[in-house]
Amino acid sequence: MPPRPLTASKATQLLIFADSGWGKTRLAGTSTRDENNKPKHKVLLIRPPVDHTDSILSIDKPFCQEWITHDWSEMDEVHEHLRHEGNQWDWVWFDSASAYQEVGLDDLWDTIITEKPHRKRHGMDKGDYWINMQRMGRKLREFVTISNSGAFNFGITAWIADMAPSEDEEKPRKLMPYIQGKNMASKTCGYMNVVGFGEFTDKGTRVLRFMETDRYYAKTDFDDASGPGSFAANKYKLLNPTMPKIEDMIKKSVGRPQRAARTKTTTTRRTRRTRR
Repeated sequence: MPPRPLTASKATQLLIFADSGWGKTRLAGTSTRDENNKPKHKVLLIRPPVDHTDSILSIDKPFCQEWITHDWSEMDEVHEHLRHEGNQWDWVWFDSASAYQEVGLDDLWDTIITEKPHRKRHGMDKGDYWINMQRMGRKLREFVTISNSGAFNFGITAWIADMAPSEDEEKPRKLMPYIQGKNMASKTCGYMNVVGFGEFTDKGTRVLRFMETDRYYAKTDFDDASGPGSFAANKYKLLNPTMPKIEDMIKKSVGRPQRAARTKTTTTRRTRRTRR
């Protein structure tokens, strides 16, 4: 393919990491409202059986669907669905990547001991964790690639983990998304154009932060504008965040609309950590 002029992203890729109970799933389920205050976005939540969606507000639940994935084979089915029918969703969320890695590892281990029963005596080794890490990385790249085509906006939620110590002794450890494997957290953040760190203020208010500090990682690639409502104008933080607020902040930071809400069409189908 020959060189061509730069083009703006066709969709948003957003990663949010915070402690359990902060409200990541509820945030993923919130939707932009229409003039009658009714949700107008359609959301798909990809989640493992050990996670929950009870926290999503009742007004948003009719506009959300969940796909519970028990193993890597079912995750492949999700991938095929998104490749062919992903454009029916406004947002697709992997909720959460941290929890699913454990489920994926269980699936891998079940296969190993079925094929090699003697392995059960000794447990998993580094190679097994590496295979699971590679599967996770490949699946995330596949989802991001489909999102980049403009099919849907893609989100990931994750727990909090400490960044591994750096060879530079003066470089501090930072809070990062809990995605197991060497450099997996950093690579996954690199696939995203927005990474938000969630915590509580001293007064107990939920806040999402988008600028990296010595204590945690965060970023936004949408930083071209500094007018009212932009990331810069809001000092790279958002109190009591919702998806409509985040989408509006992105729109005002780049001066362009994000992927529009899905419209009804007729189609023919083929046969708490320390508070700060």
